[in-house]
Amino acid sequence: MKPLLARLLTALALLPVAVSAADHLHFTSGTPGGSIAIDGKHDDWSGDLTPVGSEPFAVQIVNDQNTLYLRLTASDPVIRNQILRRGLVVWFDESGGTRKRLGIHYPVVEGGMGDGNGHRGGYGGGHHGGGSGGSSTSGGSASGGADAPAAAPEDYEPPNRIDILGPGKDDARSLTSGHASGVEAALRVSEGAVFYELKVPLGTSADHPYAINASAGKTIGIGFETPKAEQPSGEAPHGGGGGYGRGGGMGGHGGMHGGGMHGGHQEGGGDQPPKPLKVWATVSLSGSQAR
Repeated sequence: MKPLLARLLTALALLPVAVSAADHLHFTSGTPGGSIAIDGKHDDWSGDLTPVGSEPFAVQIVNDQNTLYLRLTASDPVIRNQILRRGLVVWFDESGGTRKRLGIHYPVVEGGMGDGNGHRGGYGGGHHGGGSGGSSTSGGSASGGADAPAAAPEDYEPPNRIDILGPGKDDARSLTSGHASGVEAALRVSEGAVFYELKVPLGTSADHPYAINASAGKTIGIGFETPKAEQPSGEAPHGGGGGYGRGGGMGGHGGMHGGGMHGGHQEGGGDQPPKPLKVWATVSLSGSQAR
């Protein structure tokens, strides 16, 4: 009986770990069904998108031996407007954790909102980007109500900029899309939904200095974040520090280790702006050969 009791106690002790592992968001990357053009159209993808926990958006991830491809759709008005007004940061941790090792911030708009540290995102300054003021085509102001549900412009054209963040907390490079050395991103609005695509090299090289630094077949960490809205001068911020990784946001070791966390659709009322999207997951990269 004693050996049996010991085994039972050992199993019970391990049970919380198993439950925690089961609750962790995990994706399995497939292989591309063919050539994928990063244009926001999604018509050259095969396979299905997968919901990201309880968050109202879905993703699909595929990779070959050299490159990771990601597509995302979001029709929820608040999440959609956060992405359009502030941009989306997709973080990668080659070790499979929640460290902000490489971040791709897109779209990035001059005059839009940002993290209070000189990084701007969203489309608060005109629906064709580059504006330095004025009202957004989808309504709202630069704070508070800026993420209120509104009609998304079908002719929205994101600016030709990508911000590369990390690996250090102060490492940030703002590049035009044609000079991002293998990193490509695109976004399109159709029928009220956002269609987003991202291409990132897996391995670092002379031609691809901005890469995940992982190889096919490995497990990596991936995070999705919308930066906090920049507060007008004189106003106290709602909640803690703003930004993506500079004293606020997800935090390198304080990010989510499980499912979705406080998506923009879940909170917010009155003058309180919806909370930024913050969620981490792991991805098992495909080990198949490139086609």
